[in-house]
Amino acid sequence: MAERLRSAGEAAIVKAPQPPTVILVCGVNVALDDLPGWLAAIGRCLPLSHGIEAALKRALEADLSSRVSFQRVDAGRPLPFPDASFDAIFCNDSINHIPGRADVLRDWHRVLRPGGRLLYTDPVVVTGPVTNEEIRVRSSIGFFLFLPLGYNERLLKDAGFAVLEARDVSDAAASISQKWRDARARRREALVRAEGDDDFDNLQRFLAAVHTLTSERRLSRYMFLASKS
Repeated sequence: MAERLRSAGEAAIVKAPQPPTVILVCGVNVALDDLPGWLAAIGRCLPLSHGIEAALKRALEADLSSRVSFQRVDAGRPLPFPDASFDAIFCNDSINHIPGRADVLRDWHRVLRPGGRLLYTDPVVVTGPVTNEEIRVRSSIGFFLFLPLGYNERLLKDAGFAVLEARDVSDAAASISQKWRDARARRREALVRAEGDDDFDNLQRFLAAVHTLTSERRLSRYMFLASKS
């Protein structure tokens, strides 16, 4: 999944105005999987993440500190950056945890330069029947915003973006959630000692819900690529 998204992100960013490209990343884990590879493709990135300490360590190990800056901000409020600050924005499976999607997209449009690209994934697009219990389990780890199919595209257009692509990328999420759950089950004893029985079982139920709902395409993961004219 990381490789596929990174390739899609690089393809989108290569078409951005001119180097050095400056990219705003929200949900930084994919970038940190291969930070040197990302920077080779995009120039400089500024991730927004709760994992800033790990991100700084990774940048130091890769001797890339001078090319990356990290800040923790409230992504649900206007970003503390001037208009037209970034050539591209990449948000991986994080936008569903941010309230006020319409306001968020308008602010992202504001901080993008003309011709800039936005690439984000929404892993909980409603594409089929879902029960209230399934919604409860799927959103048990924190705030979630569930939107119906087609609603992201409408909000992007309302924010001033041109929608270039909307693609179903559910297969990887279905596969990874099952592998993650299975790996945790094999290490149950050690994880229960670290997490406790309730937390271990709750996360297992969450991962099972992710796999079932995504593989059955009732909650689907979509990737959206848009541009600012």
